[in-house]
Amino acid sequence: MWNNKKQSKIRNPKSEILNLLIRRLSTVLFVLFIGCQTQQIIVSGTFTSPQKEYKVVLPKEGWSYQKQGIGEDLAMWKSAAGGDEKQVCRNGISSFAIISRRQEYGKLPLDVLQTHLFIGIKDRRILSKQNVTLSEQRALHTVLIGEVNGSEIKISSYVVARKGWVYDLVYWAQPHCFDEALDDFERMVRSFVFIKSSDE
Repeated sequence: MWNNKKQSKIRNPKSEILNLLIRRLSTVLFVLFIGCQTQQIIVSGTFTSPQKEYKVVLPKEGWSYQKQGIGEDLAMWKSAAGGDEKQVCRNGISSFAIISRRQEYGKLPLDVLQTHLFIGIKDRRILSKQNVTLSEQRALHTVLIGEVNGSEIKISSYVVARKGWVYDLVYWAQPHCFDEALDDFERMVRSFVFIKSSDE
C-alpha cells in the first residue's frame, strides 16, 4: 500500500505524467500543429484524429476528457470510486493519451521511437516488450515501471508508424491501480484503425 507522504508528491498525477510525456515528445521529435487541436471529431463514442488518419472507439463508463496540452490528440482519465481500506485501488487515477507526431530524421526502428517517449522517467524497468499488429501495421507494445517526481508509475505503451507519422497510445497509473482500467485501454487499442485514403 502507498503511504500518504509518497502520494502527496504528485499534486495532479493525471496531468503531471501527461505533461512530462508531451513535453519530451515536443522537444525531441516533432513540431506541433496547434491549429489541428480544434478539429477533433467524436461521433457515437468513436474518436477520429485531427488529421483524419485514424479512429478509435472510446471507453464509456467513468472516463472524463482531460483538457488538451500542447501535443496529444486525446487524453482521458478515470478515478477509482472511494471505498473501504481493503480496496486495492482506493481513489487512484488511471489515464491514457493518444499522441501523433511527424517522423523526423527518416525511418527509425519502433524501439527507438518508443524510447524517446520515456525520456525523463527515472529508474525505468522494462517488464515486457513484444511486437504486435495494430490496424495491419507492425507495432511495439511495452510495459514498464518508472518514477516521476518521486512516485512510481506503471505504463503500457503502443507505438506504430505509418506514412511519415508516429502514433503513441499510452496508459499509466500507480502500480497498485494499474489493472483498474487496463481492460478499457486494451479494448480501445484493439479498436484502433487507420482510415484509408482515396489513393490506397
